[in-house]
Amino acid sequence: SNVRRSSLVAFGDIDDDEGDKFISLKDYAKFPERANFCWTSNNSLYAQLGMNYRKVCGNIKNNGEPGIIWLENMKNYGRMSDPPSFADYRAEGGNPCLEQTLESYEMCCLVEVFPNHHTSFEDFKETLQLSLLYAKIVTLGMPHWQESAEIMRRNRRIGCSLSGIAQFIATHSLHSLRDWCDRGYKFLREYDTYLSLILGVSKQIKLTSVKPSGTVSLLAGATSGIHYPESKSYIRRVRIPSVSPLVEGLSRLGYSIEQDITDKDTNIVEIPISIKENIKTVKEVGMWEQMIQCALMQRYWADNQISC
Repeated sequence: SNVRRSSLVAFGDIDDDEGDKFISLKDYAKFPERANFCWTSNNSLYAQLGMNYRKVCGNIKNNGEPGIIWLENMKNYGRMSDPPSFADYRAEGGNPCLEQTLESYEMCCLVEVFPNHHTSFEDFKETLQLSLLYAKIVTLGMPHWQESAEIMRRNRRIGCSLSGIAQFIATHSLHSLRDWCDRGYKFLREYDTYLSLILGVSKQIKLTSVKPSGTVSLLAGATSGIHYPESKSYIRRVRIPSVSPLVEGLSRLGYSIEQDITDKDTNIVEIPISIKENIKTVKEVGMWEQMIQCALMQRYWADNQISC
């Protein structure tokens, strides 16, 4: 029980003979028999620049999928503010949430930084330095699967991700975010050159992204990735094993705890959450404003991708 950290990614082509069926795989009115297991897969569609997106808009509006993946951009570019490097010409897709470009058999290595928790850019830069050092050390350990080991030894790909972006914009400004991202990325590239020389390994093929985040951002008191909060105040329900010592402690503190009706070995704890008043909620941010912010992060920060 309580297994959550498993997911699949499936890619489809809109021009394929069964492209229409792939687009609708999570439309449970059409495929009710898939409702019990389809949640285990993140489905994304290979897209072409300038294509007609009408076929996928309805499904994306209803359940957020399929995702859109522009593979040619992933192969040809890092940050969109930099000229094409074609460094990732072997890429075939990405991880389930698509913040990382990946070759077949390649695994991702993610680390997370919270810019709004820093008092200055110099403070932020120190955290970036530690995050890169940690992630690069992780890439020194090789998996037993030979195909994966060869690719990871060559690419050393990491994803230094930012979370709490909505909080940073509210506290500082969009202009400051662009400045910190641009200078921070250039610093990471310089430090990676130094680290690679010291360690005698290749430089990272790509090293930045924005992942959707989850538990990590919650523990840091940060909004998730580039996302805005659903509400300024809400109740977050957390599932924990019934045998966990946390259950007794949380009960003593007065938190509401109930047994899961579908899993008797799991308890559900209700935790009240309050967000600062100056932060917008997702209902206060229009589509174009969100897309502009995604484009800004892809231009000045992420040489992998933005998962939004």
